[in-house]
Amino acid sequence: MKIALYAHKWHYLDNYKPLISQLNERGIDFDIILITPRNDAYPRYKQEYGDKIIELFYAKKWANFFYQPRYIPIFLRNISKVLFFKSTLKKLFLQKKYRSIIVSDDRAIMHCVVLAAAKSARIKTILYPVETILFVEDFLEDRLMIA
Repeated sequence: MKIALYAHKWHYLDNYKPLISQLNERGIDFDIILITPRNDAYPRYKQEYGDKIIELFYAKKWANFFYQPRYIPIFLRNISKVLFFKSTLKKLFLQKKYRSIIVSDDRAIMHCVVLAAAKSARIKTILYPVETILFVEDFLEDRLMIA
């Protein structure tokens, strides 16, 4: 079984730590898909997760092509970026033969593209409600401190 964890920013990898520990304990193979360029936290995450990280530089790699006015009309540039990114993700999902993709419950616009690519590749998506879990943990801590 192969699973993909989707994080749209580097710091979202911290939210997946409990899930990643469970996947490692059970011997489930997984990859982490990131769509933002590297930042200062990259060495720490690279050391921790190694080759499991797959970086997609959709904004840098193809920016020169998409911003050329002679190739694509102005009103179609954003649509063409989204369609290209969706097709790139679908190709990656099919190539890696993922069984399911786990996304967090953050309300990022790129989640829609990832979900659309997974749907077109016929891959099951699972919502990991990390923000809800953190809210409940904080709520319980507050209640225990009051009591």
